[in-house]
Amino acid sequence: MPVWFGLNTALRYAIEMRHATWLWVLDLSSKDPFYISARVDGRFHVSGFEMTPMTATDPQQQAMMKIMPITMAGIFMISPISSGLAVYILTSSVVGIAQQWYLNRTHPVPAPAKPVRGKKS
Repeated sequence: MPVWFGLNTALRYAIEMRHATWLWVLDLSSKDPFYISARVDGRFHVSGFEMTPMTATDPQQQAMMKIMPITMAGIFMISPISSGLAVYILTSSVVGIAQQWYLNRTHPVPAPAKPVRGKKS
């Protein structure tokens, strides 16, 4: 998060980003007026979470991990982050999902072994 704050400030005041367009974004130094980046990023965060194997066994921690991607998308919609930072975070999410997909394909998680119950003597 601290790196995002610094990058957001740098992108807001960078002359090179003023009126620079990228796909639907008309100005990379200003806020995304349609919140497309935040919505798409939220969906990518949720799908990335679903692809990642769950290591937490505590139900409260699992609920928190499910709520966090949605909360981050809400923060991106409420706070005035620059579109350049939103595109950066979106790209990072897409790369993370591709990496997780590759890891799931090449190193599948083994199914947990069921404990063998012996006969009582």
